[in-house]
Amino acid sequence: MGNILVHLCPATTLKISARAKSYRRVNRRQSDTSHLCTVDAISEEHIPHSLSPTVCAVPDLPNASAPDLSYQRVPIQESKVITKYVNFPFLTNDEIARWIVNTRFMFILRGPPGSGKSYIAECIRLRFPSTVVCSADEFWYLESNGAEYQFDISRIAEAHQWCQGKAYDAAESGVSPLVIDNTNVRAWETRYYTDLAKRFEYAVIMVIPQTPWRFDTDALAMRNVHFVGLHAIEAKVRNFEHVFPLYYGWLWPGKSSSCGKRRSGSSAGSDLTKANSWPLEETQELLNWAWNSFITIVGLPDVRVHLASALGLSDTAPITDVLRHWHSATLPTFGVGLKTSRAASVPHITAKYARFGRAAGAQQYALSGAVTESLLGRLFTVQVTGLFFSLRTVGVRIRLPADDLVLRHLWASDDQAALSTDRTEFADLPDIMMNSEHAEQTHRPLGCRAHVTLALASDVSAVETGLDLLRIVDSELARRPGEHVAIVPGGSVRRVTVKKPSVSPSSRGQNPQFTTAPLGHEYMYVYDLDEPQHHRVLFAGAY
Repeated sequence: MGNILVHLCPATTLKISARAKSYRRVNRRQSDTSHLCTVDAISEEHIPHSLSPTVCAVPDLPNASAPDLSYQRVPIQESKVITKYVNFPFLTNDEIARWIVNTRFMFILRGPPGSGKSYIAECIRLRFPSTVVCSADEFWYLESNGAEYQFDISRIAEAHQWCQGKAYDAAESGVSPLVIDNTNVRAWETRYYTDLAKRFEYAVIMVIPQTPWRFDTDALAMRNVHFVGLHAIEAKVRNFEHVFPLYYGWLWPGKSSSCGKRRSGSSAGSDLTKANSWPLEETQELLNWAWNSFITIVGLPDVRVHLASALGLSDTAPITDVLRHWHSATLPTFGVGLKTSRAASVPHITAKYARFGRAAGAQQYALSGAVTESLLGRLFTVQVTGLFFSLRTVGVRIRLPADDLVLRHLWASDDQAALSTDRTEFADLPDIMMNSEHAEQTHRPLGCRAHVTLALASDVSAVETGLDLLRIVDSELARRPGEHVAIVPGGSVRRVTVKKPSVSPSSRGQNPQFTTAPLGHEYMYVYDLDEPQHHRVLFAGAY
């Protein structure tokens, strides 16, 4: 550890040539981190609490058999590694640290040579002993057994293939955190790693160094230790691109890491706070509660008969036949015995659909300071207020935190989206009357579209879940909350009559319908919880 810190924080600033000879890692490799630390150590009073002395102990956890020692705090005497340039939540916050070591996280470092990427990688390695760092630069040390950096421009493709192979092996084994330490200047350069993250269910955090010279070409040419020339650095700075995900949102944890631990005896819907949230339980608790609630509601005699009739089944059809109408849209799978939708993903609340930068407003949203800061490992508490389903979708209703950061800056889903409706019932009416029927639309409250998609009918798009929720909201705003169906454990069930979509959302044209619903309308079922459940979720991009 001491040798690493000597390398990270040399006492004085040396010329590039002298630095390359004098300061190396334990294995004598060079890095571009030498100038990031100040000469003087930071005093104890300025060290963030979560990075203060010795190995950290996790706060007391209910039913936890032993503290989690899989992440560390930096000792006081080695505090020179702590600077304002690495004040990232994933390095300073104990709760997100617990998520990182117990679930799967991939850090993709981005920036020109000399900007401080390898310094961040070393800080992550210091914080999390389970870290695996993958860098194409390591390839140039292989032939000399780590003694000398032997760059060969004709073998660049080979170096990156070697790096990708190392990353694949680490991801396949579930290592966390997994750090990709390359320049990753262009969006396509990150694509292999984001695809890898999606395949093995890693949460991705893109990190750009906070150093003030990160895009100063003259300073970068002086600071990088691999002697990358000014023209090459200018090209990298000039070509630097923003990497957009498919969507931004609040994500539940994915798979367990190779060293992930579970807490025994936890209960769904418990009041999860920063002190006791346990990531591996979050997702399973949500899915177990939702599935048990769903089959309870579908199993109600009146509900089952109506659904069976709409699906063309007999009134005596078993509940399993009814449930097979929907396909799980989550990973891990929602329910038992359901097929998996092609759109399946980790349970999430979509805050902004970006479509890899092509969606309207995606670029402005992505460059917002609130968004970029929240993408660096920030956790939020959301409330689950109930469950809803139609013949198209099954979803969880969410109440977002009522603060400006969430509702004014992070939440960008269209709560006021216009809903298409089936106008069959108005076929004999004049156009002016048809238009007046849809002219007035009450302004919907901010955040009312927040939801988690759990299941979808065959070939139905996940976007339909949010539209179904808006149909419920419109009925509630029009003071038509629906008919009471039953009281079930934890809440009550109601049936809401809503207007049908104008066309079937299924690409196959399948459009089952309730035979007892008014013309142009259909039924949706809503389960309202007596008390909301609280869940901790990560704000991130889904790449």
